Amino acid sequence: MIITGIRIPRSVLGALFIAAALVLAMPVITAATGGQSGPATANRFDDRGDGTILDRKTGLVWLKNGKATLGAITWQEAGAFCSGLQYAGYTDWRLPTKEEFASIVDTANQSPALPMQSPFENVVTFLDYWTQNDHIHGPGYAWAVNLYYGNKKFLNKKKYAFAWPVRRLTAAAGSETPAWSSPGSSPWASLKTKYTVIHYLQQPGLAAFGRALYPLALDPASEAMLVSRVDALFREVQTLLDMRKVFDRVTIMVYSDRRKMEEALAQTVGEGLQRRAWYSRKQHTIFVNVDQLSEDILAHEMAMAVIYQYMEVPPPRTTAKILAAYVDSQRKSSRPGKAVKSP
Repeated sequence: MIITGIRIPRSVLGALFIAAALVLAMPVITAATGGQSGPATANRFDDRGDGTILDRKTGLVWLKNGKATLGAITWQEAGAFCSGLQYAGYTDWRLPTKEEFASIVDTANQSPALPMQSPFENVVTFLDYWTQNDHIHGPGYAWAVNLYYGNKKFLNKKKYAFAWPVRRLTAAAGSETPAWSSPGSSPWASLKTKYTVIHYLQQPGLAAFGRALYPLALDPASEAMLVSRVDALFREVQTLLDMRKVFDRVTIMVYSDRRKMEEALAQTVGEGLQRRAWYSRKQHTIFVNVDQLSEDILAHEMAMAVIYQYMEVPPPRTTAKILAAYVDSQRKSSRPGKAVKSP
């Protein structure tokens, strides 16, 4: 990717080169499941479009990405990572039990030992996954699962394995409310596009979001108009960054004012305060408020989402902001005389 018009500090370039080297050197075996899937498998797993997969057979919700951590970690670290995870609007993630892990294992397949054509990505098969269960050898050992053959084993809790967070569905599929819905008493509604899932309060409704982005739109509450324009904006950002691949949908949380947005940020991620908008990598979520929103601000946060999803090794936030500023400058240059507001 060639970046023009921006002088990148040498230290930042160094960080980018280090990140690229780590990606090339990382000996992670990711799974590409093959073969033909029957109706049972095809109907069993529901890709919810927010980076999670619902197993209809068990009611468990798994992260779609089987490599949730950058590397292997101890059992205690894995438990803390899962319990502290806030992703796709939910905070009740945990390590799976050995029985829950066994429910998705299919030993008829290898590398990974999962059902054929399962929708999971980046499944690690060269190392093990932790479960939350202690082993009979004592409290210093835990059950683990290796997904090359699908066999269970025990590991010393000080050894290293991967964590695959899971949670149990608490309502009918697709009807759950995001964990950070507390800023107002009105219920939330959702609009799914090809690249995003937009959560907004029914009052003031979708029209407030539409008017903030497109004040001249004849019908700012038109779902068809918003779906088309939001997806077009996301594609534009991908093109400017030259970062095109299949992404998990980014969640967009729309608040009625800045105070409520900051309350939600403080309650869930503890970052992004004193901002018009904020992309949280932990939740793969963009937080915005309609009082201080424009298409340029949303494009900037979309750029942050694209950068973090595209790069295997997450760059420092300063580096990501420089690349997002490139998107700002390119969009500004295409409309001479129109200022771009930065978040």
